[in-house]
Amino acid sequence: MPTTPAQTLNVAVANLQECGPILSVIRLQLDDNWSGSNAALARCESKIDDVRVFVSQACDRLRRLGPELKENEDHLDEVKQLTGNLSQAARRGDDLQQRLEHKQDDLRHARTRITEGEQTIDELKAQLRTANYHIEQLTNAAARQAPPPSPTRLGPSSAGDRPSTDSGFDDGSSAIPADRTRQAIALGLLDTANTEFRRGHYLKADAAFVEVHKMVRQLPNSLQQAFDTSDIAFHRAVCRAETGTNVEAESKLESFLQSHDKSTIRQRAQITHLLARTHVKLGRLDVALEYSCSAVGQWHEIDPSCDQHFDAVALLVRIFHLQVKPLKALAVIDKCPENRKDYVRSKYSNLLSTVAVQATGGRMPPTQPDAPRPGVGGGRPPRLQVPSTARPRPGAGSIVSGTTNTSTATKRAERYKQLPLLFRMALT
Repeated sequence: MPTTPAQTLNVAVANLQECGPILSVIRLQLDDNWSGSNAALARCESKIDDVRVFVSQACDRLRRLGPELKENEDHLDEVKQLTGNLSQAARRGDDLQQRLEHKQDDLRHARTRITEGEQTIDELKAQLRTANYHIEQLTNAAARQAPPPSPTRLGPSSAGDRPSTDSGFDDGSSAIPADRTRQAIALGLLDTANTEFRRGHYLKADAAFVEVHKMVRQLPNSLQQAFDTSDIAFHRAVCRAETGTNVEAESKLESFLQSHDKSTIRQRAQITHLLARTHVKLGRLDVALEYSCSAVGQWHEIDPSCDQHFDAVALLVRIFHLQVKPLKALAVIDKCPENRKDYVRSKYSNLLSTVAVQATGGRMPPTQPDAPRPGVGGGRPPRLQVPSTARPRPGAGSIVSGTTNTSTATKRAERYKQLPLLFRMALT
């Protein structure tokens, strides 16, 4: 180690001389790096200028495309609106197509029924012509073979000179064979009409019942007793309710209630139920509700477990639905047996009030106003007056007349009096 300052200085100089070349190399490397950095910075600045030019051009293009984009957005909105309108129109077209198909099916069904009715009428006419031919032959034969009439004795008989016990009423024994033959033909035709009625062929049955009615009117009174004219009228009314127009059905059903006092309670109950259904179709829901309550009460008195009773209850439920009173409909359904609730709920689910449907373009309105009756001025129809013979006993099946001064609640209570107790408790 150096011990003197001079030696130390010499060592330092030697070291510096040795570091000189190394420092020179380092300086050269720094010069090269600096020059490369400057070149890289220059390139970056050039690229930045290019980017600025490109961004400027892009901004100019965006400014020019702004109005075009706005127009395209407006066009897209119009296209969306047109697409929505086309979708609605397509749905409406589908609905109209379905309604048209249903109408076409109804027309085809009606044509089929009309054709069957015409064929039945032709067959009945042929049978009547044959029957009339046989009747004429029998009448001519009876006229040729009939003995001359014997004189009538007015005095006492020769048997002990006792007075005659003849009451003066004809028991049918004096009827000519032609009338007997006509009666037999009418009875056979009546059996045919009843068979067609039970099968649900109401057009054929109605035509047969009409011919039976005509033939019965041509018979002597003694031979007419073999026919129940009230029963024939009942079947004709039911056939007209099933096949005729609503106005024809209403006229025929009301005529039966007013004209046939000796009809059975089952017949009156069935006619009352059909009247309720007819008034629903005519849009007279208040009148239909009165008849429906009456029909439910009558069938409940007859047999609360029969199918006709639950048919009447199902119609009552449907009327409440059409009047937009679902709570009352549910209250009635809840009082039915469990195995009958689905039947009551679905029996008349497709029954519509046609007048209201036509007035609203196919949509059921929230309320069902009463339609005026034919021949009566506008406004609410007059209360229907049912003959006393068609009214059941007060308490479970009669149509209550009411007065115009009673309140709506009072009228409703009087109307519900016709229902069985369990339904009255549910509705009041």
